[in-house]
Amino acid sequence: MIRIRHLEIHLVDSCNLCCEGCSHYSNQGHKGILSLEEAERSMGLWNQRLNPHTFSLLGGEPSIHPDLAGFVALSRKHWPNAHLRLVTNGFFSIGIQIYRLSYSATRNS
Repeated sequence: MIRIRHLEIHLVDSCNLCCEGCSHYSNQGHKGILSLEEAERSMGLWNQRLNPHTFSLLGGEPSIHPDLAGFVALSRKHWPNAHLRLVTNGFFSIGIQIYRLSYSATRNS
């Protein structure tokens, strides 16, 4: 297994903001979300090959994904020892609260 510093997954193409210097081009009106099924398939191909120190959930804006809590659980399933990071603009604090609750639940189960 290859130990790497960072691995990330792009959950959603769109964003709730339109920042001029967006490095993910989410201000260009892109649409689309990653399904849990697609993520499960992709993570399943890599979790026996890569051992990331940090695993990041990002987008666009990941907190607008309706299955954010499912991605947290899926990330923990495939990389239980990685530091989990949510890359967000922080505009929707409810997304952060869901993330914290989900993270706590998966770490304590």
